[in-house]
Amino acid sequence: MIVGPDRLLAELGRYAESGRPPTTRDTFVEALAEAEQLRGADPRSEPAALFFALAKRSRAMGGLAEYFVPDIVRAVAEVLGYEIDADDVVLTIYRARILRGFLRWPEVHAAFAERLRPIGAPEVTAPKRPR
Repeated sequence: MIVGPDRLLAELGRYAESGRPPTTRDTFVEALAEAEQLRGADPRSEPAALFFALAKRSRAMGGLAEYFVPDIVRAVAEVLGYEIDADDVVLTIYRARILRGFLRWPEVHAAFAERLRPIGAPEVTAPKRPR
C-alpha cells in the first residue's frame, strides 16, 4: 500500500478539532491489511480496496470519516495517476452502504473500476440522441 498506518493516523488527527484522532493505529493496521489482501496484484484496485477497508471501519473514526475516507482515497488514486469520477455524495452513499453491509467488495471493486480513469483523460459521456 502507498500509505501506512502512522500517516493515516496523523492525517485523521489533522481533521479533528482537538488534533487528536478518535481512533488508534490498530484500526489502520487492520484496514491496510484487509486492503492489501483485497487489492491482490492489481495496483489499480488499491483505491477501491482502501475505500472498502476504511469504510467498514468508519465508526471508529466518528464523524470525521465522512470527509477523511474520500479525501484519502482520492489522494491515493492521484499518486497512482488516476482520478475518481464520482462526487463526494456518491462516495458517502457507498461508504454508508458498506458500513451497513449492503455493499460488498465485488460491487465496490466494479463501481471503482467504472469510475477510475487516468488523470487528464477526457470524460466519457453518453452520445446524444438524435431528435
